[in-house]
Amino acid sequence: MKNTRQFLSILTITIVLAGASLVSVQKPLVQAESARENWRLTVSGLTNHALNLSLTDIQALPKIFVSAAIYCVDFPGYLVQQGNWTGVSLSLLLELAEISPEAIDIAFYSEDGYSTGLDLETAKRTDVIVSYEKDGLPLTEVLRLVVPNKWGYKWIGLLSDIVLVDYDFKGRWESQGYSDEADMTTATVPGPAPRIPNIFLPSNPSPSPTNSPTPPSPSPSPTPSPSTFPGSALPASPSPIAEEEPIEIPSAILVIAPIIGVAITALALRKRNLYNHSS
Repeated sequence: MKNTRQFLSILTITIVLAGASLVSVQKPLVQAESARENWRLTVSGLTNHALNLSLTDIQALPKIFVSAAIYCVDFPGYLVQQGNWTGVSLSLLLELAEISPEAIDIAFYSEDGYSTGLDLETAKRTDVIVSYEKDGLPLTEVLRLVVPNKWGYKWIGLLSDIVLVDYDFKGRWESQGYSDEADMTTATVPGPAPRIPNIFLPSNPSPSPTNSPTPPSPSPSPTPSPSTFPGSALPASPSPIAEEEPIEIPSAILVIAPIIGVAITALALRKRNLYNHSS
């Protein structure tokens, strides 16, 4: 009788631990999904029709698929990420916003305060997209600017604001002396030059989202350009490596592991009690 009560107590503890593990796994997933549902991307500044888009609005626009890789400028032989990116053409967003003639540069801001910039010519390339999926899966950073053959610090993640400006905008790393063009070449990348990315255009365009006349937008201020560093030398500052996607542990493992551990302990205790009883 005593052994039965002890076994039932251990079984109860196992169920409680399993439930706690399941809650701990589901909570961040729910928070991430909520953040995606509430995400907004604004296109403002020197435009005739400012945009304030939800993730659903962006996904309703014609899709473009680009195969490209992210490389870090400080570690050119290190592949940060590679895959097939799905998103909307940046040039389409600019077309919907109607760029003013005074605009000469574009500032990009992330939700966490990071910034970078592109000139209009680069921004209108057909392979430059605002991506929300990679290899068919939603991005953990919700939105990322995909700029093939540019160093990783141009691939801004958590993208929230695009602002058209009338000056040469310098982002976080560009203002510290990193190349404003950020071009990858055979001189900086080991092996052959990066190949031209594959681009797949949609056959059936989707309807455009509704424009918002007064979207929120940051207030960028021009940053003076630092003096040019000699040769290919870079300033002594942290590396602008594009963040890697976190390794996700399957929720089943997190739930089953404590159950197995407690079950093994319970069986060991029961075996010991039976042994002691028989002795």
